[in-house]
Amino acid sequence: MTGADPGGGAMGTTSGTGAPLPAFGLYHDFRNPPRWALPWDRYYGEILDQLSWAETELGFTSTWISEHHFVDDGYTPSPLTLAAAIAVRTQRMEIGTSVVILPLAHPVRLAEDALTVDALSGGRFRLGVGVGYRPEEFAAFGVPLDGRWARTEQALHVLRAAFDGRPIEVDGYPELAGLTVTPGPLDDVRGGPELWLGTFGPKGIDRAARYADGLLGPIPALWPAYAQACARHGRTPRVAVGYHWIFGDDPERELHRVAPYVMHQVNEYGDRGAYGPGWIPVETVDELLARTPYELVDVDEMTRQIVDAARTGFVEDIHCWTRFPGEPIAWANERLEHFARRVVPAVAAALA
Repeated sequence: MTGADPGGGAMGTTSGTGAPLPAFGLYHDFRNPPRWALPWDRYYGEILDQLSWAETELGFTSTWISEHHFVDDGYTPSPLTLAAAIAVRTQRMEIGTSVVILPLAHPVRLAEDALTVDALSGGRFRLGVGVGYRPEEFAAFGVPLDGRWARTEQALHVLRAAFDGRPIEVDGYPELAGLTVTPGPLDDVRGGPELWLGTFGPKGIDRAARYADGLLGPIPALWPAYAQACARHGRTPRVAVGYHWIFGDDPERELHRVAPYVMHQVNEYGDRGAYGPGWIPVETVDELLARTPYELVDVDEMTRQIVDAARTGFVEDIHCWTRFPGEPIAWANERLEHFARRVVPAVAAALA
C-alpha cells in the first residue's frame, strides 16, 4: 500500500531512488482522562469524525488502535469494536490493531471478530497482536503471565487457520479440532485479515518472521535482525512503525502546549511497568524529552527519519500518536494538517 497525496492525487508507488513511499497513518489509544473527561459518546464521535476527515481531506491511509484493560482513563479495552466503527466511517483507510493482547483473548472469538471487521471493511483490517506485559491484566483474566509466549504461539496457529479458512488442528486446543471459524475469509486467494506481531525485543523477532505477515516494530535497531529472520524463513519483511513525535508549525510552542497531556500518557505507562521497574513520574518538559521515547522534531528531522525508514525497502507504514490523552481534538487536527501539508511533500521530494 502506498501513501496518498494530501492534495488529492495518487502518489507514485516508488521513488526515483527505488524506495517505496510509505503509507501514513493515525494512532489512537482512546484515553479520556478524568481531569479533562468528555462524555464517552462525544469523545468517540470526535475521533471517528477526525478519521473520516483525515482520510478524505488529507489523504491519510491507515489507522492503528491500541489495547489495555482496567486503566482509569479509559484506555480502550475493545479495539475491534472501535475498528468496526471506523470501518463504516471510512472507505479506503487500512485499519489495524497495535496491539491486541493475544494471550488474554480466546483465539476463536478473536478470529470471529477479526473476520467480521475485515468483512465490514471490505478487506481493510489488519490484526496486530502482542504478548502483553502488565501482571494485573493477566491476573484479572486468570491467565499466567509466565506462559504468555506459549499461549501466543498456539493462538497464532489458530488465527492463521481461521484466516485461511482451514479447519483448526492446533496442539493445546484439542476441543477445537476440525472446527472451521466463520465468517470465512473474503476470498480464497487473499484469505482473511493480515496478521501482524508487535514486539519491543529480540524474543519476538523470530516469531514475527515465522508466523506473521508483518512486524509492528518501533525500534529501528531490531529491523536488521527481523529482515535476517525473514530470509531464514523464506518470508518478505514488512514493518509498520509508530513514532513518538511532538511536532507542529512551531515545535517548541507545541511541546509546551501538549506537555500536560503527553506527561499523563507517559506517567500512566510508566506506573504500569512499560518502561521497567522503579518508574519516577515525569514532571517537567525537560524530563519528558530526556526520559521517555518522545522526541521534539521539525519538518527536516521527521523527513530524515521517514526517508531513512523508507529506504530500508520494507518499512511500509509510518504513524504516530495522534490525540494525546485529554487534549482538544482541534490541536491534534492542526498537527495532522501540518504533517499532510508539509511533511508528506518533503518526504516525497526527498525520495523522488
